Amino acid sequence: MKRIAVFLVLSFLLLNGYAQEYNTIFKEDFNDNLNQWKLYDSPKARATINTGIFLLEHKRKEGAWANTVKVDLDQNSDFIIDTKVTKIYGPNNYGYGITWGGKNSDNLYVFLLSGNGYFQVGKAQNGNYISLVDWTESLAINKNNAENALKIEKTGNQLFFSINGRRVLSLAALPFLGNKIGFFVNKDMKMKASWLVVKSNVSAQSFEVQSYPPDLVIENLKLIDPSGNGSLDGNEEAQISFKLMNKGRGKAFGININATPISSADNLSIGKVETITELGSQAYRMVTIPISADYAVKNLDRKIRIDVSEFYGNDADPSIINFYTSEFSKPDLQIKQVAINDKTDEQHRGDAYGNGNSIIEAGESIEVTAYLQNFGQGNAEETKVELILDSDDKNITFPDNGKVLNLGTIASGDYQKIEFYFYTSRRFVAKDIPLFIEVSGSHNSKSERVPLNLKLGERTPNIVDVNITKIENENEVTVKRIEGIIEPTDVEQNIPETGFDGSNTLCVILGVEKYKYAPTVDYAANDALTFYTYARKVFGIPEKNIFFRTNENATSGEFDKVFSENGWLARRIMSGETDIIIYYAGHGAPDTKEKTAYLIPHDIDPNYANTGLSLDKMYSTLSNFKARNVTIFLDACFSGTSRSNEMLLAGVRGIVIKPKESETFADNLVAISASSDDEFSTSYPEKYHGLFTYYLLKALKGEATKGKPLDVRTLFQYLEKNIPVQAGYLDKDQHPTLRGKKLDRILVTY
Repeated sequence: MKRIAVFLVLSFLLLNGYAQEYNTIFKEDFNDNLNQWKLYDSPKARATINTGIFLLEHKRKEGAWANTVKVDLDQNSDFIIDTKVTKIYGPNNYGYGITWGGKNSDNLYVFLLSGNGYFQVGKAQNGNYISLVDWTESLAINKNNAENALKIEKTGNQLFFSINGRRVLSLAALPFLGNKIGFFVNKDMKMKASWLVVKSNVSAQSFEVQSYPPDLVIENLKLIDPSGNGSLDGNEEAQISFKLMNKGRGKAFGININATPISSADNLSIGKVETITELGSQAYRMVTIPISADYAVKNLDRKIRIDVSEFYGNDADPSIINFYTSEFSKPDLQIKQVAINDKTDEQHRGDAYGNGNSIIEAGESIEVTAYLQNFGQGNAEETKVELILDSDDKNITFPDNGKVLNLGTIASGDYQKIEFYFYTSRRFVAKDIPLFIEVSGSHNSKSERVPLNLKLGERTPNIVDVNITKIENENEVTVKRIEGIIEPTDVEQNIPETGFDGSNTLCVILGVEKYKYAPTVDYAANDALTFYTYARKVFGIPEKNIFFRTNENATSGEFDKVFSENGWLARRIMSGETDIIIYYAGHGAPDTKEKTAYLIPHDIDPNYANTGLSLDKMYSTLSNFKARNVTIFLDACFSGTSRSNEMLLAGVRGIVIKPKESETFADNLVAISASSDDEFSTSYPEKYHGLFTYYLLKALKGEATKGKPLDVRTLFQYLEKNIPVQAGYLDKDQHPTLRGKKLDRILVTY
């Protein structure tokens, strides 16, 4: 096989299990170019990003091409590089894949595969290519133009290489040549990458022993928006900025930063922050988190919670930033000026042919200049114009008919010229010249046809008579403050502030509505957001004692972080004194072989339920913590169906799977679940919540006891009475279940 060039794509990593605590230091889903990949289209190569795809094409008949970005990965730590790539076309005996540990295109490592089922690991050093592992055939490879998942994992002093989940090779760890990671593609080949993730486990042994602890503090938290109006506007990219200060006497290590919406996140995109490896005593780091709003964003109050966690548990107190989002200021593209040239150039250098009287007459060739001007307050981005002759009259000819012009961005008040020509025969008699332009852009849901209003026999301004200037828009956009996109329901209004002392309570709230590999769980994010407010107001739990994650932030890594034996909960527990409240809304699923139940994070496929969070494992871990009391609310079912009664598991449609009950359940645990094992947990569309969560919140609001102290038994009796009745009105069967012994325990007093 011929020598192969490698092009690197960073992939999205899915980690499971409790063995190691990995931090995501780089994540790429290719929905934008915030990571600044090199994009271009030349005769030699093409690289484009569009809707979750990174397309790479090496057009030459020789050589290879790498496209990389900087990733601050510590080569002394354990790490995982994970991606998914697909060959679109090209020879099956040339390689493509990923690169890592690179300095530049002449110094890098590559992990390649070929369309005929071989893989190779190589090294380029000073432009010379060395094969570290010769081409090796593997049945793990999907051949030809197929999709393949590639993973490089470093554990200790070993590197492990996997293809489609199967390990194919191990090598001694290789010293990095630089900090570049990316993709590699060989000559005359085209490939695409779907995602890229890099995770690192910074080993405790790599941290020096400290005599004193750090003290991390978030300061000067603010929104930096380009417009400077203090609001995140539609189609605007901004930054959440803050100063992370270590006021302690010791260093902080392995600092992970997470931004989680605690109000509506609709039409927002929040970027990630790389792990900070080390922050010295009395030192600080300026942190910026990219945030953007799309064209459909609404006028709305927003809240984002910032969590800063440290490897040894010296976390900063969470902070919340409040800001407004403002509806997109739409552009208004109009043509108000059109000029013509009907004068014959004596040297015949132009397209005009006529008598120069500025009147369109039959038998003339007319040069037209139209001015497309933006009279709106918003910029018109990605503006395109199609030239159209809407006539089948053979006496008029328009050589540019159907041509599309890319005009780019037309700023508010600015304009672009559109130039073309047409000609008529002497038999042309129509009064109106049927020429139009079709205007489209990223701000439009559909294109708009604009007439040029050219008329036969009437004088039209000559190009030399027209004076076009920019318009200055002085009107400001008024930001209307409204409560929200969804009208608040009864359980979201007048939530009581009980004064209950929750200072010794830890609360974990996980809500997954949108899944990567599974159907949506209707209203699960809203469930979690509302329960968060109840945790603060009803249970009186301090902000720093709440672990809150929703949707794409509620990954398997975050589940592991909170429930692992040295995780978020374990580091905060005071044996026999701390209470724990767990709330989960999302998919549950059974393992079809073992018949055991699992919670499903955002990035886990329910068909592989055993890669999620086992209820047995969660109960066992919570039991080992020796907390005073543990209360668990599960708005999920484990029968293999969703809230909308969709089957989650392939090949089992129409079959209800009843998982075995967990054998690991300590006396200090109480768990209330939304439904019995062979039912599915439904939503309550009228209330924008899960049915179970809606009545749970009503009970916590005081409905179950009319203001008297609420214990576990009374809470469950209220749920047991109301949920089946309302489920019947929804043409569903749902009966909540209870496990536990301490049923007289008071949950809250009013």
